[in-house]
Amino acid sequence: LSDLIRKDSSSSQREDASLGWIISAHLTLPRGVCQIGTALALSQREEEAEKRVIRMDGNDLSSQSELEKILSVLWMTPAMDRLLSDGPSQRRKLLDKFISSLDPDHSKRLYRYEYAMRERSRLLKEGRNDPLWFATLEEKMALEGIALTASREEMLELLISSMNSHLGSFPRAHLTLKGEVEELLKRHSALEAEEIFKQRLKELRPHDRVSGGASMGPHLSDLEVIHVEKNIPIPLCSTGEQKVLLVSLILAHLRIHALRRKETPLLLLDEGLVHLDTIRRQALFEELENLNVQTFLTGTDTAAFESVQGKAQFFDVQAGEVIRR
Repeated sequence: LSDLIRKDSSSSQREDASLGWIISAHLTLPRGVCQIGTALALSQREEEAEKRVIRMDGNDLSSQSELEKILSVLWMTPAMDRLLSDGPSQRRKLLDKFISSLDPDHSKRLYRYEYAMRERSRLLKEGRNDPLWFATLEEKMALEGIALTASREEMLELLISSMNSHLGSFPRAHLTLKGEVEELLKRHSALEAEEIFKQRLKELRPHDRVSGGASMGPHLSDLEVIHVEKNIPIPLCSTGEQKVLLVSLILAHLRIHALRRKETPLLLLDEGLVHLDTIRRQALFEELENLNVQTFLTGTDTAAFESVQGKAQFFDVQAGEVIRR
């Protein structure tokens, strides 16, 4: 959609600066009803960039992360079926999403860490020699990096505890975060780990100047996932087993969310019932109902949804229209 807007903006059709797209929604929350919206605002001058606007009750928000303070959204799509065995960055993103839904400041810490890392990389690439500037950026990376890692470790403990205390139809996962920063936190206090991390970044400047980026930090951490019942690492699990384990992690997080924030996020399960047998489908429906989670489920197999007749609203998508049954 943004590509179409960009194409129109460079043509003679660009007569109105309001061309773009807008999404608006009314939310009923424990604190009351509010309206949120986001839009792509276009400038009348082609040399000016498009601007993403996010508002709540008519007021502009500084960033999308501000929305996480009032509403959390989780989703699972077919593209995520093998997420747990994809590259480390995808597993980190899932873990960081879990944390951010409980602690919106986590997203800010992640941004500050990545910004400092990019600035340090830029200085190294440009051949700058400013010890004070480097020290400032590396101190920021160490401060935010240790905080990020501590939050990730805490979330892993919560997820494991949630799965172990709710034995049922879904398998459990053993989760371990692997990386140099994680090893530092195992052997040292947070303050000591910060100082060591900062010193290592200083020592690694010559290496990073050649290789680019930063060769140490939580941006390189990897989440190791083990299927507990089968005692095998996730890459050796079938696609179906990986999908079921991902559902198990999402359910564990929903339980944590309900306890920590006294409310549950919105949940989208796109083709979420694929690879689930009848017993697990029913267990999923019952858990979502018990947690009182507003869930959007999509699928092409009508029979898979028979057990929630009378408990859910049904919509059909026909010829590009959404029609309520």
